[in-house]
Amino acid sequence: MDEGILILVADDDAATRGLATGMVELRDYLYIEAADGRDAWEKMQADPLPDVVLLDLTMPDMDGLDVCRRIRERESARNTFVILATDRHGHDDIKKAFAAGIDDYLIKPYDEEDLFIRLEIAIRQIMFRREIEQRLMVAERDNDGDFRDVTERETIEKTLRESEAVFRSVAEAASEAIISFDRRRKIFSWNKAASTMFGYDEDEIIGQEIDVLMSQIAGKDAVASFNELITTGRSRLSQKGMEMVGRRRDGSVMVIEVSVAPWSSGVEQFFTAIVRDVSERKNLEESLLRKTSKLEKAQAELERTNLDLIKSYSELKETQSRILQQEKMASIGQLAAGIAHEINNPMGFITSNLGSLEKYVERISEYLDYVSSEVGNLDEGVITRIVEHRKKLKIDYIRDDILQLIKESQEGAGRVKRIVQDLKSFSRLDEKEYKYADINDCLESTLNIVWNELKYKAKVIRELGKLPQVMCYPQQLNQVFMNLLVNAAQSIEKQGEITIRTSLDHDDINIVVADTGCGIPEENLGHLFEPFFTTKDVGKGTGLGLSIAYDIIKKHGGDIKVESQIGRGTTFSVRLPLVEES
Repeated sequence: MDEGILILVADDDAATRGLATGMVELRDYLYIEAADGRDAWEKMQADPLPDVVLLDLTMPDMDGLDVCRRIRERESARNTFVILATDRHGHDDIKKAFAAGIDDYLIKPYDEEDLFIRLEIAIRQIMFRREIEQRLMVAERDNDGDFRDVTERETIEKTLRESEAVFRSVAEAASEAIISFDRRRKIFSWNKAASTMFGYDEDEIIGQEIDVLMSQIAGKDAVASFNELITTGRSRLSQKGMEMVGRRRDGSVMVIEVSVAPWSSGVEQFFTAIVRDVSERKNLEESLLRKTSKLEKAQAELERTNLDLIKSYSELKETQSRILQQEKMASIGQLAAGIAHEINNPMGFITSNLGSLEKYVERISEYLDYVSSEVGNLDEGVITRIVEHRKKLKIDYIRDDILQLIKESQEGAGRVKRIVQDLKSFSRLDEKEYKYADINDCLESTLNIVWNELKYKAKVIRELGKLPQVMCYPQQLNQVFMNLLVNAAQSIEKQGEITIRTSLDHDDINIVVADTGCGIPEENLGHLFEPFFTTKDVGKGTGLGLSIAYDIIKKHGGDIKVESQIGRGTTFSVRLPLVEES
């Protein structure tokens, strides 16, 4: 490579800049670096002046387009070949870049082969211009403009042929069509990619006007700009990077992107056009736009559907909550009579005991009054009478019995208090209260509530193991235990047993409720936890009890299973994982 060619690599990203300079260094090109746009502009004013600038589009303070415009404003830099590096694919950005005066562009991240082809084209074009200008400067020493001698002309022609051969070898390797033409629009150079793109052999197209290939140029301003560029070598509205409609040899058309770079031999001006077939890209873009439009419509429909689902889910949750509470209150309503009976029993003997206590107090009062009246006349006879009266009123028995009566009354009052407290706790709506609870206490509390349902049909056997407290929703678990215990009692026709067993198994708490009732048919076992499934008579069950119980246990991360044999009973097994408070 000619050591006179200097490449400036300008990029504010150190990694990307290093990648580009590494690729350049592999081919032994001379290069300098610029860390941003202002640094690049300062280096463009140094000596020697860079011949090729690989310029990043987006840089702080001064972007690539600003740098390019300043380069084009300097007369000494008019032949500098500017390649813009960008990660943007939009046509508007590329058009703006060509309007600013770039010669070519590369899409980042860099492709090594693509970078080298663009650099080779740029460098060979610069070297070609240099050779022509140097030789013509020697040839123009005569005032009449003729070559000084044949030897010198032959030397120039040889150099031109050699340079053209080198340039052609690079052009033939390019994937884009590279077409060179003069100010008369006559084509004089044509690569293989152009033949493939337009369908003309080289001997068919050489000498024809470039307009043969350009069916239309988009917009009146673009037509005027293109003509102005060819006529004057300059254009107020750059034609570079403009989209056109290309015409193939067979008459078919395609969308092409054309970049036109003017260059001079010192006497004559020429133009080199780099042409890309972007038909497939345009079709993809249009297809993408259509798909995007469809996708936006589908997304809008999906959002509407999603909102409907959210609304439906919210309504379903509310309905489920209402059903759960209704089921809970229905179950409590069924037990209300029994609870009232349980309350009336202790209240009955409390009332009876208090009545007896009242009579005892009257007798004690009468005795005390009598003793008081006889105190002043104490003699042996009086004492005898007092003792007899004391025996008559059974004061000693009353004194002993009154303490027992009070004790029984206190126990009865305590039972009333516990039943009422359990009832209030069981019916309280605190589903959101997530706290530590003792499962054994939950079972005992539930037993108090359902005791009237159980005591006439079954002997309750408690086998409660020692358990740690677990994070849970206690009232919801009470709902589960109540359903299991009531179902167990209802499965026993006359007399039987209900066994409640708890145990700790590693990180799980196991609760078993087993009965000796009639059992469940095998064909019904798979439907027990389905909503509204029930084997009870109409009006005696909603079919939601076990379904709700199943959901509650799943909500706690556990599971519930059932085993049953006709005539031998049913066993429900609940597993609850221990959950640490977070």
